[in-house]
Amino acid sequence: ASGGAGHKTYDLDSSDTFFVEHANMPFPAVASDVSTQLQEYNKKLQEMRSKDGGAGKLSSAINALPQMTEMKRSLDEHTNIASAMLKEIQEREINK
Repeated sequence: ASGGAGHKTYDLDSSDTFFVEHANMPFPAVASDVSTQLQEYNKKLQEMRSKDGGAGKLSSAINALPQMTEMKRSLDEHTNIASAMLKEIQEREINK
């Protein structure tokens, strides 16, 4: 992400699986999927943080950190994009 004066830009391409899967979907469906994936991420994070499971679970959590970090980055990016789009839709009254 880059940009100045409060504006961010994102480069979306075929390596972004969320973008590829949702590029031709209507905005409400995309926004809903962003929310669903955020809930799934938070659930996985809570599971990783739980104290049950011992050393095996700790090792598994450590191994999952790179994937979870990338998932969080992608979710943050797409949440920001969806929020900005929703703001524009509401300001322009496109949804009416």
